[in-house]
Amino acid sequence: MKLLACDLDGTLVETEKNFIRKDNIEAIKKLRKEGHKFIVSTGRDIKGIKSIFKDNKEIEFDYLVLCNGALILDNNFNQIYKNTLPHNVVKSVYDDIYKNNSHKDAAMYVTYENTSSIFYTGCNKEFKDFLGTFENINNEDEVFSKEREYNLISIFSKSSNNDNAEKLKEQLLDTFGESYGIFRNQAFVDMVGKDCSKGSGLKKIIEIENWDANNLYTIGDSYNDISMFNITDNSFTFNHVEDGVKAHANHTVDFVHECIDIILNS
Repeated sequence: MKLLACDLDGTLVETEKNFIRKDNIEAIKKLRKEGHKFIVSTGRDIKGIKSIFKDNKEIEFDYLVLCNGALILDNNFNQIYKNTLPHNVVKSVYDDIYKNNSHKDAAMYVTYENTSSIFYTGCNKEFKDFLGTFENINNEDEVFSKEREYNLISIFSKSSNNDNAEKLKEQLLDTFGESYGIFRNQAFVDMVGKDCSKGSGLKKIIEIENWDANNLYTIGDSYNDISMFNITDNSFTFNHVEDGVKAHANHTVDFVHECIDIILNS
């Protein structure tokens, strides 16, 4: 039995409209039909993942590694593991990093309980379209009015500029060091609880199920996927991704279904 852990955005989901190629869907169905396991491993939260599967009902999964490993669910959405960020840390990111960069292209979103909020100033048309995915906009007073725990927060470039995002990541690392999980995912810089990553989440699932880690295959397209690449020799990324990501994967393909073909024929 083989295990495929697959990233979503930029890997399986190709646009903000939750589009998944038909050939990728058929390959996932074939993978599971032949007795192998399909694990979704993403920076998205529960709400984000449900919107994808609402639009792609044919896809079934065995586990969900969400919020870059801070939340793990089984295929019935039962919680297996959770690790959160404390209120004071998130407020510090808001005060010391977001507010000092909001005029330079930075925006921030936070996920907590079963909802999410986004903070920003000024935007272009593309960013306005992105805003449509959030229920709560610029409601900082409400969000920070009480102590709460956060699943994931993200500081990101409104203009989708990777260089700007890299600078934001360095500010987070200078402030918090390795105390929390900090990963750049294209123009987004995600922050999660201590010792959380997609790789750590997959290790927990493998341990729970007593599966053979040598049978794990992983595929992703960004820096927050490297922790998945590092725990297996069967790591895949795409020919078009940044060289810094490509350097950590053992194989390159153009589409997810090509990776699955290799798994099924190995």
